[in-house]
Amino acid sequence: MSASTIVDIRATPVTVPLQAPLLHSNGAHWGRFVRTVVEVETADGYVGLGELGGGGQAASAAVTGLLDYLKGHDVFRLESMRFAVCNPTASLYNNRTQVHAAIEFACLDIIGQKLGIPVSEFLGGRVRDSLDFASYLFFRRPDEVTGQGEVRTVEQLTAHLRQLKAEHGFRVHKLKGGVYPPRHELACYQALAAAAPGERLRLAGRRGNLGGRVRRLHGPGVSDPGDPRPAGQEHGDHPAGRAGHAGHQHGQAPAVVVLALFAD
Repeated sequence: MSASTIVDIRATPVTVPLQAPLLHSNGAHWGRFVRTVVEVETADGYVGLGELGGGGQAASAAVTGLLDYLKGHDVFRLESMRFAVCNPTASLYNNRTQVHAAIEFACLDIIGQKLGIPVSEFLGGRVRDSLDFASYLFFRRPDEVTGQGEVRTVEQLTAHLRQLKAEHGFRVHKLKGGVYPPRHELACYQALAAAAPGERLRLAGRRGNLGGRVRRLHGPGVSDPGDPRPAGQEHGDHPAGRAGHAGHQHGQAPAVVVLALFAD
């Protein structure tokens, strides 16, 4: 099999408008999401796609500037590519992790195309053949121009859930927490579970006072796989924790919840 060597790297910034500002524990996404689509082209005619967060002139320049490092590089040689882009000496004063990830993913895409198999097959094999696309429920400020789109109260959040279900048929839902006091967010979660009986629901926290929020958010149907304590001790000796654990055992909430801990 002949080598597939890189001849070009292209970057295209993309902005996706938002209906209203999306709130998280560090502030808000105002007006739009910005991403950069990365294309890697090879001498034998393949084009692979990757993506990184953020965009604009600086992001595009960071991507295309790596062509000097990678022109003529075989896309199958992923580890040597990583070292060329991110080796600890040359990258001591820069952070190319996101850019490298986008280019590597584009190379994986090309490898899959050339071998005629899904990327998952040479990364260890797929776990399942399909999965449901989840709705992503954010608390939102009203749009500054139209005044529309606010999601703050329990009623507004459940109405937003029903709208998304009606428009797109979602059966899995994820609520972005870490914005309001834990008691309010727990009430919102419980209302969502009641509004979508039998459907899967996740609560995702973003940094902030996450440890305290995790401990206080335990209630019927809320589980925390990120808790470092041994099984059975997740709720400590606090009466509210014991009550929440008992409620979960007796199936009072009609949804399965995973508390996702991440800091992106």
